[in-house]
Amino acid sequence: MAEQYSEANTGDQAFIKTLQPLIDSRIACKMGIARAKQSFITLLLEIRSVGNAYNLLIDRVRGFEEALAKFPDRGVSLKFRDKVGVPCWFYTRVITCRQEILAELPEVIYRIQRRQYFRIEAFLGTEITFLVGSSTDRKKGTVKNYSAGV
Repeated sequence: MAEQYSEANTGDQAFIKTLQPLIDSRIACKMGIARAKQSFITLLLEIRSVGNAYNLLIDRVRGFEEALAKFPDRGVSLKFRDKVGVPCWFYTRVITCRQEILAELPEVIYRIQRRQYFRIEAFLGTEITFLVGSSTDRKKGTVKNYSAGV
């Protein structure tokens, strides 16, 4: 099945709610330069308020600034897993590269699904109890993920 995209969030406060747990947990992201075949592993460091706007602070990566200089639009994509394990990505533009990479807050964050219905990771220790056939014996299992389909 082809990848499916759905909007995860739009608006500054929704982005902060989605990205802050990723920042707090220091989970690595894959950052790719738009139209380039080069990618980097990095961390989101902070959502910074600059004047009336929010910007995203990204950990600096060796070789990134030189690679980005070849692309005047300065666009990058970042891929990560949200707090329930769903793969997500967004596109943004780099403002500056100094000690860290300062980028615009994205306009949209997309969830990536390769199934007809979304699959969401279950919390560690989630269990299910069920009956098999006409038996009255209950069986117990651990849930790894579940589908949002009906």
